Amino acid sequence: MLNQFPPAYNWILSHLKDSGPFNKTGFLATLKMDVAEAWSTYAFQDISQYFKNGFDDVFAPLPLAVINSDGIMGRHGTPKMPVFAHKAINDEISAVAETDKLIDRFCAAGANILYHRNTAGFHLDEATNGHPAAEAFIDAVLKGTYAQSYKTSGCTVLTVTVSYTR
Repeated sequence: MLNQFPPAYNWILSHLKDSGPFNKTGFLATLKMDVAEAWSTYAFQDISQYFKNGFDDVFAPLPLAVINSDGIMGRHGTPKMPVFAHKAINDEISAVAETDKLIDRFCAAGANILYHRNTAGFHLDEATNGHPAAEAFIDAVLKGTYAQSYKTSGCTVLTVTVSYTR
């Protein structure tokens, strides 16, 4: 996310440790990784160890503004366009209950959402497992055939079992 916000990126750079096992070089290595590589490299690490002042730096005003603007679901109001949401019920990174709550809030405010709660897989698996349904949804929206395949108002919440990865 910091690549979108140069001032925050520069601030982060100035607050990363230069030496030790958790340093600037290790932190910035993520820039050349895909999600799976980053997960296998950094899983269960404490991000605060990369910073000179620990969590005081992670949650300082500038990085926190970035997290709040892009990194937290539901901060930007109710969607005005159709939304396809998919979530692994066993997501080990982001609890399904948080997504359920957000979807419920959006639906109560009049959003048009198709929400698939997948019984198969975990967080990273859902990128693959949810892809075919997401692609079909987007294709329908972009081709103008959305109303032929999906509800045009209200919400549909389905528990599905889709597994392409395990």
